[in-house]
Amino acid sequence: MPQIFCMNKIATWLSILSLVLVGLLYYFHFTHVDLSKFKFTSKPADTTSTHIGQFKMAYFEMDSVDNNYEYVKFIREALRRKEADLNMQLNNLKGGYQKKIAEWQKKGANISQAESEAMNREYQQMQVNFESRQKQLNDEYEQEKYKMYVDANKRISEYLKEYNKDKGFTYIIADQPNLIYYRDTVYNITRELIDGLNNLYKQDKKK
Repeated sequence: MPQIFCMNKIATWLSILSLVLVGLLYYFHFTHVDLSKFKFTSKPADTTSTHIGQFKMAYFEMDSVDNNYEYVKFIREALRRKEADLNMQLNNLKGGYQKKIAEWQKKGANISQAESEAMNREYQQMQVNFESRQKQLNDEYEQEKYKMYVDANKRISEYLKEYNKDKGFTYIIADQPNLIYYRDTVYNITRELIDGLNNLYKQDKKK
């Protein structure tokens, strides 16, 4: 009767949501650009401009957000407690079954054929009950984890919308392996993002 609860890295879930959004943004942007509106000159591009045909992009390091955003730390600790509680419930259930099996073993050969068959049926039902309870608890855990990850991603997205009102970035994306092969650190907003998110989280905690 193995236990199957384990915690995955929060950044992985947030990355999946971010990558889907980035992919859609790229698709809609590049399939609606009117090439006739591009102006090719020898003059360096104005990185502060957001006119059609021009855009600038910022990025943040998801691993850093994962490690330094206080709300993510709260999620990680809440899931750790949830995982411990669910495992304790399964251990208690398994302990009761093991106690019952130990009682059967004490009887040894002093049981009838009918008793032996009854014990076997009860043991099989124990396994069914354990697996059913295990699945139920695991589903509860995964649902709660998913809701927390979605909420964290929503907080990041909403903060970036406010942050970008006076920045003029066309895209703000998460830096993930195999997504960005070159990046100018001038456009790394990770520190600003973490500081802003943590300030908002502190305000929320005071409410």
